[in-house]
Amino acid sequence: MLQKLGCRVDVAASGREAVQMVMMAPYDVVFMDCDMPEMDGLAATSEIRRRQRETVWRVPIVAMTAHGSPAERDTALTAGVDDAVGKPVRLGDLDWALKRWSDARLGDRSAAAPPATPAAPALDSEIFAGLIELAGGPDGALLEDLVGTFLTDAPARIAAMRAAVTGGDARGLKAAAHALKGGSVSLGATAMGALCQELEGVAATPSLASAASLIGRVETELERVREEMALRRRNAVPTEDAR
Repeated sequence: MLQKLGCRVDVAASGREAVQMVMMAPYDVVFMDCDMPEMDGLAATSEIRRRQRETVWRVPIVAMTAHGSPAERDTALTAGVDDAVGKPVRLGDLDWALKRWSDARLGDRSAAAPPATPAAPALDSEIFAGLIELAGGPDGALLEDLVGTFLTDAPARIAAMRAAVTGGDARGLKAAAHALKGGSVSLGATAMGALCQELEGVAATPSLASAASLIGRVETELERVREEMALRRRNAVPTEDAR
């Protein structure tokens, strides 16, 4: 129906995938089905709003609810949606919501302060696509081993960095940050690698006071990397050998 109204449409298979898609692209309006697998629409909305707290960029979210009762609408608004339409969805309702919220979005864009750029992808597309190809497909044993080892090792490295900061161990902080940087960059998690490099720099200074906040950012970035790896592997086209 949205395509009939002239929209370019992307469809998420689950609430978790919807969160990743919204954080990777500047959508004008999001229509969020409240009944989605893995993570329901309201939980996905709450997570999107949590991730957008540190930016001035706020995508309009219109919930699609099964009953459309006042209580259900209030619950949706509390979760962070901007509006709601009932199901079964009618073309006129979508048209009205699009006009209302896309116009509001354009108004935001014309304000003196431009919206913040959405967060960059957690993975370098070219590097990760190359690994998928090298492994013979998204389910190749080599990729499974590389990703599995990294996702197991990274939390341990982060814990080692925290312990080093607590103990005032600059050398230990540098070693853990350097090791995690290498693993991150090799898999295309370049933003995470850059944060680890910053931590290496902090380890070379007289004070480790700024390390704690950087480690927190590394943890957040690791979750983005984990989710984006799963998303890219699901969406990758299998190679001929892997079919």
